[in-house]
Amino acid sequence: MTAETAHLFGRGYLEMYRFQDRHFRLRQNYNVPTFAGLSWDNYDNPSSHYLLYRVIGGLVCGMSRLTPTTQQYMLGDLWPDMIDGPTPSAPNIWESSRLGVAAPGALRTRIVQHLLVAKIEWAKLNEVDTFVGVMPPALWRKVFTANGWPTEFLGAPKTLETGETIMAGRAHVSATIERAVRGTTGIRHRVLRTAPRTDL
Repeated sequence: MTAETAHLFGRGYLEMYRFQDRHFRLRQNYNVPTFAGLSWDNYDNPSSHYLLYRVIGGLVCGMSRLTPTTQQYMLGDLWPDMIDGPTPSAPNIWESSRLGVAAPGALRTRIVQHLLVAKIEWAKLNEVDTFVGVMPPALWRKVFTANGWPTEFLGAPKTLETGETIMAGRAHVSATIERAVRGTTGIRHRVLRTAPRTDL
């Protein structure tokens, strides 16, 4: 979903901002603008694409934001010092950020896996072969590596004022990677919807 296609998805765009308020501002204490139960940051703009996991009724319980590195993006703006070498900026390289899931246990894992497969499907449709982003090292392993998607770190770890340690990383997309992720997760079917469901 994008700003351009939001009208096709009913309340999806609005529910995405509500999810960001619940999950990132209230639960994880992100210091971001908020209004009327909606939250956003500088990278929620017309250049970003969103992968949303929605349940019957339209409630968003998982999301991932994708931003082109040819525009302003979080890693390039806030933490370029975490990258050994030039800051990525190319049409085939996009930043993956705002990965969040609000669900318990095994369901949370399954939603993450669906978002990963959707990310690969989206990359193929949009001629993207690399994602970059920032996460704690343990999350890189739990989200990507554990689901069959190898990653590489782009520089040294950085400790934030909150005490959290993060690392910039890169994940490539290829037919081999897709086979590995689908094999690990067992998700063989197409999960990405480019048109809305009638029950949302």
